[in-house]
Amino acid sequence: VNASGITNKNIKEYLKLLTDRTTVNKKYKQTSSIKKEIYEIGGTMMSKELKEILDDERAEGKVEGKIESFLCLVKKGLLELSVAAKELGMSEKQFKKLVNG
Repeated sequence: VNASGITNKNIKEYLKLLTDRTTVNKKYKQTSSIKKEIYEIGGTMMSKELKEILDDERAEGKVEGKIESFLCLVKKGLLELSVAAKELGMSEKQFKKLVNG
């Protein structure tokens, strides 16, 4: 964001708040607080709700990656469909739908 051509002081301050990692502005307390939390993700500070969402997304991504890996192995003939289905905790019929779909 380039605020150099903007003459309104409030807009300039707000854009600086949004784009500069270290800027905190007392006029925009809530935005400053949210920004601080966002920049500290992965550190020691993260809201409980955000952590739960990220943990769920990570878990879902791992499952999707595992499914994709098994699909690839089955399609290449390197793994039996029944073994892949069992490892994923699903029926052969369910897994076969994924293979064919």
